[in-house]
Order: sequence, then structure tokens, then C-alpha cells
Amino acid sequence: MDRHAAGFLTLIRGGNGSDPEVRAIIEDLRWQGALRILDALGAEHPIHPVLRASMRGWVGYLDELIVDHIQHHDVPQEHLVRLATSALTATLRTARAINPDVGIAPATVDRLEDTSASTPGPKTKRQAREGTP
Repeated sequence: MDRHAAGFLTLIRGGNGSDPEVRAIIEDLRWQGALRILDALGAEHPIHPVLRASMRGWVGYLDELIVDHIQHHDVPQEHLVRLATSALTATLRTARAINPDVGIAPATVDRLEDTSASTPGPKTKRQAREGTP
């Protein structure tokens, strides 16, 4: 996003609500990105409504994380990755807590949490619980 910061900010901040056609394109691109992640995580299709709503919320979080980075550049990239991955893990865990049949396996969420935990930073709850570094 750094290479295309001006365009990203224009789409997210400027054009997002002004033109229905532009808004539809942006919404489709955001959802297609979420679907790529869900597919990589082995989510069942059709996507469960709770999972769909959860992912749309997470994509909004990710957008704002990127906007903050573009505007400030004061959080290291590895911390941004950790924030995004940890938020995704929490989102998926919450979706599963609401409906265990949401279409994401618990082991997948555990692996995602392990990936997030390998990024420098404080221990996750799972690491603390299991006594791992």
C-alpha cells in the first residue's frame, strides 16, 4: 500500500461513498480479498453468514490499520502484521464461538494463532497457557 498510498486513501476515504459504482467495485474487491484468505484457510462454501459478517468487519479493521500506517509510518511492519493476524485470529475464534459450524476448523485457527505468535511481541494467551516462548 505504500507504493499506492494516495490511490488507496482516495478509494477508502474519498470515493467510497460518493459514487455507487465505485463503492460497488471497492466492496467487491474487499470481499474478494477476504475470500482469498478464507479459501487459503480452508473455509467451507458457501460462506456462513456469521463468518461473512466477521470477515467484513476484519477487512474494515485492516483498511484502518493501513490508513494509519500510511499517515504515520511509526509502527514497524512486523507489528502491523502481528496486529492484523491477531485480529483475524480473534475474529475467527469469535465467529466459531457464536456458531461452531461456521466453516473454519479449530486447528486452522490454532495454526493462524501460532503464526501470529512467531512475530516479535508479547506472548499470546495460548503461549502463556502452554508455557511456550
